[in-house]
Amino acid sequence: MQAKSCLEHCPALANVEFAAIALSQLEQLSHWAELRARKRTAVRNRTRADEGRPQFAYQGHSAVEHLRAFLSFAYKLASGDRTTGVSENIAIKMSRFPRPDVQKRSYSAERLEEVWRALFTSGSDDVELDVRSRTATFLGASG
Repeated sequence: MQAKSCLEHCPALANVEFAAIALSQLEQLSHWAELRARKRTAVRNRTRADEGRPQFAYQGHSAVEHLRAFLSFAYKLASGDRTTGVSENIAIKMSRFPRPDVQKRSYSAERLEEVWRALFTSGSDDVELDVRSRTATFLGASG
């Protein structure tokens, strides 16, 4: 079985000249990229679940963002090279996903103690000396 180009599976841009691409075709391509990313993550999550590992939470948005950035750069190059028929960067008109709110998280006291213990007690046999010297170095570097 011979590998095929990804574009052969997406009818949005079959054999269309770059200058003739419509915004609706770019939107169709972005939906295809999102679907491919979701399918790939689903397969990876199945494998991870079988191995007892945590699964990825992924909606395919970054695949669309990367595609949009690539297309925008391609249009920028084409307009800079004065490619016939390319007068504007239509990729910047593609729809965007809203960014999720930032979720601030902190370590619990137990988890922080575990991190500090691992950080400062690995190395030599004199744990107390390690903790004092590394804490002084750490606090001195950040202050």
